[in-house]
Amino acid sequence: MPCSRSCATPARGQLLRLTGHALRDAAGALLGRAEHRVGIFGPPGATAAITSPDAAAGYGAIIGPTFVNDMPARGILTIPLNRPVTAAPRVRCPMLLVVAADDAIAPPSAVRKVAATAGGRVETVELDCGHFDIYVGEPFATSLERQIAFLRTV
Repeated sequence: MPCSRSCATPARGQLLRLTGHALRDAAGALLGRAEHRVGIFGPPGATAAITSPDAAAGYGAIIGPTFVNDMPARGILTIPLNRPVTAAPRVRCPMLLVVAADDAIAPPSAVRKVAATAGGRVETVELDCGHFDIYVGEPFATSLERQIAFLRTV
C-alpha cells in the first residue's frame, strides 16, 4: 500500500523554525554556550527532527525507559545532507533495502529509487507496514528473517 500521508514533508514554517533553532545552537557552540536542544520526534508541526502522526506512538514502542526525546539543534543542519538517492550509484557492495510501504517518514518511492540506481547488487523487501511498525511484531520478524538470509548470501 503506498504512503497515504504526505511522507514527512514538514511545512515551510516548521522548516524555518527548525533552521533557526539549529543556527542558534551552532552559533552558541562557537561561542562556548550550552547546547540548545530540540525534540527528536513529535507530532506534525512540532519543533522536532522527525514529525509525523505516528511518531510518538512509534517511538514509544521502541524506546527504553531512560530515553530522552531531545537532541542538539545543530544536528538538524546535517539532515539535508543525507541523500541516499544521490549516493546510491556509488555503492558497489551488496545492499538489502527493507521498504515499509506505508512509511510516513522515509518515502517508499525514494527507497525504491535507491534500489533502482544503486551501483551494486540490490535486494529489496517490501512490507505492508508503516515506518515504526517494522521494528515490532510480525513486520520485525519478517524483516529480521530476510536480513539474516541476505547476510548468509554475502
